[in-house]
Amino acid sequence: MKEIETRSKGRLVGKVFPASQLGNNVQRIEQLQLGTLECTVGAVAFLSGVYPPVTIFDLPFLPLSNAWKRVSDSASCDMSWREREEEAGAMSDAPH
Repeated sequence: MKEIETRSKGRLVGKVFPASQLGNNVQRIEQLQLGTLECTVGAVAFLSGVYPPVTIFDLPFLPLSNAWKRVSDSASCDMSWREREEEAGAMSDAPH
């Protein structure tokens, strides 16, 4: 967290809640949707129920190849990301 604060020159401050103190994966995703939680780390499988395009990153063969890069850079994936972000009310800094 210190690195985040340092790199952002104090604009961003983080706090870690280990051991699922803020709830399980489903509960944290709901909190993200409601805006009561700004960031979480969890299994892609749970997020894909709300935001299906991320399922592609949960496929076991992708990290072993550059296939994920070709898929994520494709025009159809780009359009799907944008549509799903709007649907889910999600915001992303990911390049599209």
